[in-house]
Amino acid sequence: MRPVLISDLVHAARVLLQVQKTSRVGFTERLIREADWADRFRKHFGRIHPEWGDGTLSSAAARYPEAAEPNIDNLEFSKCLSTVLCVLRRRRSAK
Repeated sequence: MRPVLISDLVHAARVLLQVQKTSRVGFTERLIREADWADRFRKHFGRIHPEWGDGTLSSAAARYPEAAEPNIDNLEFSKCLSTVLCVLRRRRSAK
């Protein structure tokens, strides 16, 4: 997966707002996996993946419906941002 930027976190969190609370961790893991696969595809074939995009988290999230961007003090949005960060951190620690 390509390096994660703030915009990637925001896009992923906006998608998570549309996902049931109990499914958010698993869905985040799926987004990250799809971004990773897309990046591997991009490196191997020299073009973006037709479904998962260019290997960024934003690109992987783009195929799912996003909620309108709420204020940062929105509790559910903050929880979604935290979920994305925690899953990314756990993934990095596992390597």
